[in-house]
Amino acid sequence: MMKENFCAMLVLVAILFVGAVQFCSGGNTSFSCIEREREALLKLKLCFNDSSHMLSSWKGNDCCEWRGVGCDKSSSHVVSLQLRGSISDDQHKLYLIDNNVQEVVSSLLKLRYLEHLDLSGNDFNCSLIPPFFGLMKQLRHLNLSNMHFRGRIPSELGNLTRLRVLDLSNGALEVDDHIQWISHLSSLQQLDMSRVSLSNASSNLFQVLGMLPSLSWISLSNCHLNNSHLLFGSHPLNFTFFRNVQHFDLSLNSFQGPIPIFLRNITSLTFINLSRNEFGLMVDWLGDLKRLRYLDLSWNAFVGSIPSSLGTISTLRELYLSGNKLNETIPMWIGKLLAIRKLILYSNQLRGSVPNSIGQLSELEMIDFSKNLLSGSIPNTIGQLSKLEIMDLSENQLSGSIPNSMSGSHKLSHLNLSYNNLSGPIPIGNQLQTLKDPTIYVGNPQLCGAPLMKKCLDDVLPPTTT
Repeated sequence: MMKENFCAMLVLVAILFVGAVQFCSGGNTSFSCIEREREALLKLKLCFNDSSHMLSSWKGNDCCEWRGVGCDKSSSHVVSLQLRGSISDDQHKLYLIDNNVQEVVSSLLKLRYLEHLDLSGNDFNCSLIPPFFGLMKQLRHLNLSNMHFRGRIPSELGNLTRLRVLDLSNGALEVDDHIQWISHLSSLQQLDMSRVSLSNASSNLFQVLGMLPSLSWISLSNCHLNNSHLLFGSHPLNFTFFRNVQHFDLSLNSFQGPIPIFLRNITSLTFINLSRNEFGLMVDWLGDLKRLRYLDLSWNAFVGSIPSSLGTISTLRELYLSGNKLNETIPMWIGKLLAIRKLILYSNQLRGSVPNSIGQLSELEMIDFSKNLLSGSIPNTIGQLSKLEIMDLSENQLSGSIPNSMSGSHKLSHLNLSYNNLSGPIPIGNQLQTLKDPTIYVGNPQLCGAPLMKKCLDDVLPPTTT
């Protein structure tokens, strides 16, 4: 009896062991992909001219091992396709054959568990985006940027309610007046529609975007937007949404007047790019955006002074104000921007001297104050900027000698002091002696010493550094 019980126990243990092995392997010890999905991928491959051999690994039984294909580890279903082509190199991208975009989507629809799709940078030969993309309801990430698509964006994309990332940028695309479909993307976190024509979009565009509770990243650069898109009826919108937005890019549009007031309420913002518009009125409330790290207001029509409220943003790392008509002095409070790494003020009408407080910016890596009306001497405190790599003070009215302290900027690799009124010998030693291009000093006829051909007078010894 005991022997029979022992045998029965061995059989039970064996059954449990086999079952455990099958469970852990998903019933498939080879971990191969699903056959119908492999066939769908092979049909997808036939849609492209693949002269760059991006899909050369697409052969054999296990499509989960193919380049750009990602499978779920437990089910072996294809969940990710990352077939990004090169934007800059035409030899490293896929080319759609015979505009057969319908066959592409037909193959993709057979990948019923697909969550991540990136076809960006490939050439779809001016095809329309087919509405059938809206049937891929499992998608969480869709990137169709830089693909030479054209025409209207289908409203069926609004069916992708699980979508977190949507990138349609850099195509000849447009939207019509009915843009309400975007509000259905309730899970959307990132939206990039740069270079999509939104000129025909209704005036409630931003109100529609504000209905997306999870949206944190918006890029609407070069979208043919203007002030009419900031209206609801005949009144400016009082935006009380966008509570979670951190990144906002409205560059290369046609906005005018003051910076839109709705941005003031988005205290979560860390990145603002309003460059290359026609904004003309600076505002003081920018200082309310205490989390801001990146601010680009360049190439607008701002006049007057740099708003003092910017000095209260302790998190600011990059500030771009170039290409405006700012005509006051560079303020002393600039030294309060202790986190700043890039300070770009070129091509304005700034006057006065470079403030000594500039030396307090210990994190500064790049200064560009060129093409202004700055006068006086270069402050000795410049030498305290140990992380400085690039400095351009060209095309101003700076005078006096080049401070010996500049040799203390040990990382300085690009310098331009051309077309000023600097005089005297160029300091000898350390970092300045690694900058051997004489054009960085051209236009200062009173300068002398290496790397210039002009020798200093024997009775004027250039300063040395230790």
